[in-house]
Amino acid sequence: MMDTSEPIEEIEEQPPEESIDYQHLLVQMRDIGVGLKQLCGLPPGELALLIILARWTSDERPIRPSELGKEMHLSRPAISRMLRSLREKGFLELSSQSNDHRYVKVALTDEGRASLKEELGQCSDVLKKVVVRMGSKDLHRMLSYNELFMGYLMEELNRRTI
Repeated sequence: MMDTSEPIEEIEEQPPEESIDYQHLLVQMRDIGVGLKQLCGLPPGELALLIILARWTSDERPIRPSELGKEMHLSRPAISRMLRSLREKGFLELSSQSNDHRYVKVALTDEGRASLKEELGQCSDVLKKVVVRMGSKDLHRMLSYNELFMGYLMEELNRRTI
């Protein structure tokens, strides 16, 4: 969970649910995805996976695709496709443990670390400009609301699949 220094201001009056334009909401969500795709050279999912792997692989422990799927809210097949794509690009190495093939040791290659550093640099340059224009207070508020929204969305999606 993100910790913000600014609490979310309470909205005094919330509009009735009937007044919410769900079609507009879906289009806005799509636009966010399009913006993310244009921001960096790697697909957003692969970039997020590289970031997570860079954090997790520092302790050299084997990682199961299901752990990555849980962290990213994706199915095991989706994670496997991303891992395969990143391996084909030369960004990571996959090796199964000799005694238990359910566990896969995932290691970023030097090329993967360099690519991640370059991607983050390019993304950061653009994001810094956006933050200057938007202001950090509004950015923190937006991120807080996004985290809240995504938490509720994932809960509802998980209920739907049970």
